Amino acid sequence: MSETNMVGNENGIALWSLMSSTDDELEKEYFVRLNDAASKFGTVWFTDTITQRETKKNQTTWQLTWLADRSVWEISKFHIPEGVKEASSRIEQYRNQPEEIIELSLEDLIIDEE
Repeated sequence: MSETNMVGNENGIALWSLMSSTDDELEKEYFVRLNDAASKFGTVWFTDTITQRETKKNQTTWQLTWLADRSVWEISKFHIPEGVKEASSRIEQYRNQPEEIIELSLEDLIIDEE
């Protein structure tokens, strides 16, 4: 499941993207299990397990659902526990990163076949 075919809650999409490229072994395992279940059942629920481990508080839960008629995965907010912000600081940092702009010149795109 790539980001390009995801719609819905921006914080949930950001968390999914974070989990897909994590260096945290427990989160990697969690993400693999989620992917397997989503592929099999078409719906999964997920949360920010790293922030949950660090704060020892439940975090927002998102629902990921396959919309076959549109061929997209939709992420929606499922539940926000009392006293918790929708997006953890980890998600906010990821979403607030400036976009990296890579400038290319025409010479970068031309392949020399000598």
